[in-house]
Amino acid sequence: MKDEIYFSVYKITTVPLTRVFAFACLRFSFLRFIKEVSGCFFIICRALKLAALN
Repeated sequence: MKDEIYFSVYKITTVPLTRVFAFACLRFSFLRFIKEVSGCFFIICRALKLAALN
C-alpha cells in the first residue's frame, strides 16, 4: 500500500513536470527558430535595399 501511494505521488509530480519541461524545450527551440528566420529575413531585406539603391 505504501509503495502505491509513493508511486501515485511520483506520477502526479513527475508527469506534469516532464510535460512542462518538454513543452518549454519545444517552445524555446521554436522561438529561437523564429528569431533565426527573422534575422535572415532582415539581412536579406537589407541586402535587397542596398542593391536597389546601387
